[in-house]
Amino acid sequence: MKKYWNKKTSTILSMVLGIALFVGGYSFVQHKIDTQVQTEKVLVAKGDIEPYAALTEANTEVVKRTVAEIGDDAVHSLSELKAGDAFATKFGFTSGAIIHSKYVTDADDSQMGSAVRLKNGNVQMAVKADLVTSTGAEIRPNNTVDIYAYIGNQGEAGGRTVADPSLKGIRVIKVKNTEGVTPTTEGGNTGIPAAVVLEVSPDQAAKIVTFQNQGVVYLLLSGMEKS
Repeated sequence: MKKYWNKKTSTILSMVLGIALFVGGYSFVQHKIDTQVQTEKVLVAKGDIEPYAALTEANTEVVKRTVAEIGDDAVHSLSELKAGDAFATKFGFTSGAIIHSKYVTDADDSQMGSAVRLKNGNVQMAVKADLVTSTGAEIRPNNTVDIYAYIGNQGEAGGRTVADPSLKGIRVIKVKNTEGVTPTTEGGNTGIPAAVVLEVSPDQAAKIVTFQNQGVVYLLLSGMEKS
């Protein structure tokens, strides 16, 4: 080995190592430059977004930002979020801020609860339910229901059925059993609902309250909410 190791080979090896270090250093610096120059599309706030506010096309937009400032959990488009169920956390977003997924929540996990989903002055109300009045316990959150009412005492003459056109296509928010939890066949709780929480307007709520006190309200499964 010693016969091959001389001043010439030592010089060559030093040159090779020097070139390798130079190439490595250059690549590292070039990568850093690229991240400062290269851009990607990312979702940002158009203006200030208040805490717990919904993220929509109206208050967000897609712009180009450098890779270095985007971060690992940035949201690149509104389509990456669940339509109609994406909300700011308690921190909100300032104008131009990049939307990061760790600062986005849904109604189930929001500190404000499902109330963040309410739109256009609507309210939440619970309707008494059982196996029959809840379409055989087939109703689920985000279903839509049509409401019919039987006014009068069941089994007695003089009763009437009411089908109010304004009580159609109402969105279901939650379904609860007698234990106050979502009905399921797992965990030993009953799968039969005792209350169905709906999103309604104040006028619709007044009608439903009246119907519940005058007779029986039936929830007819009519479809899924359209996003």
